[in-house]
This record gives sequence, C-alpha cells and structure tokens, in this order.
Amino acid sequence: ITQKAIKPNLKEQALFNQANTNVALHNLQEAIEGYEQVLALNPENEYAKHNLERVKQMQQQEQQKKDNQEQNQQQEQE
Repeated sequence: ITQKAIKPNLKEQALFNQANTNVALHNLQEAIEGYEQVLALNPENEYAKHNLERVKQMQQQEQQKKDNQEQNQQQEQE
C-alpha cells in the first residue's frame, strides 16, 4: 500500500468523524459542510450520503420549531 492510497482515505475518515462530532454538538451547518467535503472526496460514501440527508432533515426541523416559536411569540404580543 502506498502513501497516496492511504492519505485520501484518512482525510475522508477524518472529515467524516469531524462532521459526526459537529452533529453531536448541534453544529448542523458545519456537519453538512463536512459531509459534503467527504462526498467531494468520495461520492460513493453511503454513510456520508445518509448522514447528510439526516442532518438536513434535523436542520429543517429545527428551523420549523424556531419559526413556530416566533409565531407563538407574535400571537402572544397581539
């Protein structure tokens, strides 16, 4: 195995782990960017594809929750 063969896989794994950590810390936008970087290196990474979709769903749910809270606050002020 050559160094060139190891480095892309190592970088891919490091980016994937970093993205997973960002999910755990609820840094969803950073996680999305991390999974996208993984997929730029390896478009066939099924784990990154799956996680990217899940995190996008989480981000959308959080935005809906925030929108609902803002709407409730506006109704309380009226």
